[in-house]
Amino acid sequence: MKQCANPAPARLGDLGEAALVVDGVGGQTLAFADAVMNNAHGTGLWWRLYRLTDSTGGPRVFKSVAVADKPALRAHLLRLAALPGLARLIPCHGDILTGADAAAGLRRAAQCLR
Repeated sequence: MKQCANPAPARLGDLGEAALVVDGVGGQTLAFADAVMNNAHGTGLWWRLYRLTDSTGGPRVFKSVAVADKPALRAHLLRLAALPGLARLIPCHGDILTGADAAAGLRRAAQCLR
């Protein structure tokens, strides 16, 4: 296991966001504590509420967390998407992304911060 190469991670509100990078067989795995989620659209009342807050439909930045510096978090996610050997993305909620989908998912989540 190794620490992410970025010495100054982007901040979420007053809390620092943790992203764990694990070297393993078949590449690196990146796991998020709160910032990135990957929920599909669901059915029922709760899923409708999540959809209204743009919290479903693929990789997203978790909207209920206040982002203090959106450009910094966006840049941070794009740097993480460029990690050599990135093979898996484990979001805080939702489906795990593997292969090329891991980096693409991080880039898509970063686009939510425009």
